[in-house]
Amino acid sequence: LALQSTGVSMLFTIFARKIGTFGQGVEVFGISATAFSLAALVTAPYMGMLADRFGRRRLLLGSLTAHILACIGYLLAPTGAAFIAVRAAAGGLTAGLAPTTISMIGDLTPRAERGRWIGFVTGWSAIGFVLGPPLGGWVFDQWGLAAPFFTGAAAHVLALLIALWFIPDTAPKPTRETENSLETVEKVGMLPRLSSFEIAIPRPYYTLVMLGIISFVAVFGWRFVEPQFHFYIYDVLEWTSAWFGLVISGYGLLVVFAQTTLGALSDRFGRRPILMIGLIVHTAQYLALITTDSSVWIALGIAASGLGEGLFMPALNAHFLDITPEKHRAQVIGFK
Repeated sequence: LALQSTGVSMLFTIFARKIGTFGQGVEVFGISATAFSLAALVTAPYMGMLADRFGRRRLLLGSLTAHILACIGYLLAPTGAAFIAVRAAAGGLTAGLAPTTISMIGDLTPRAERGRWIGFVTGWSAIGFVLGPPLGGWVFDQWGLAAPFFTGAAAHVLALLIALWFIPDTAPKPTRETENSLETVEKVGMLPRLSSFEIAIPRPYYTLVMLGIISFVAVFGWRFVEPQFHFYIYDVLEWTSAWFGLVISGYGLLVVFAQTTLGALSDRFGRRPILMIGLIVHTAQYLALITTDSSVWIALGIAASGLGEGLFMPALNAHFLDITPEKHRAQVIGFK
């Protein structure tokens, strides 16, 4: 996860540069981000169902392979429309990674320690967000536009090799009986499929809906400002790619700290209070952007938001796993 997130996050500070080569700006950035998210919205639940049915490892390997191809696709895209298409494909094909990894943690850990270990493992993912943005900015400043995309692809290749050699499947045994599952899928009609899907929905429904709304709002807030934010940083505040990357790494550093050291708080004090505190702290970046144009205060606000994310995200994921039957973990995280 650390290598994968490094490969992804080092491109965060470069996408605006790539889009600029088309002579385009915020509109393409926004549409491409929307295309990525819509594709993930469509495919993530199905990716989760596949992980539950045929095993986590296959989906893990497939998602990492898709990340490699996406890096090359971003670089080779000759127009804004092509870039949007690559982003959409990447969103759809890599959507299995989060359901797979979170459900793997659920498979391997007892409920009483779930928040702790989700925080620990996803904290390693956050390490990539510390290293990736400044690395991407520095590589761009040193060797030009193509270098960050090739470096990102190389990080994904290494992650894929580690997963291929060292990570076994963790899914409960019944979900790995592929041949029996295939026979069942061929024999049943739509009604039985819908019935089995209904059983997979965690209860109580109210809690699931509320957790889903929280997940949606947390992502929507950032996606809403992200296209304008990147061009504001470069065109108005005149940050360099290296400085922008350093600020984003500060965000990631506090995510790592919170997830690896404070993830167990929700196990001890309950999911809801830690979730609420984390979400409140996470608003710091928005408050800074609204109230000041000082680079220092904006950087501090972004960093503080990382602390908030590191608090609320393990609690949120653990809460989803708490209400989900073992055999449907990846599917439900996919919907999340």
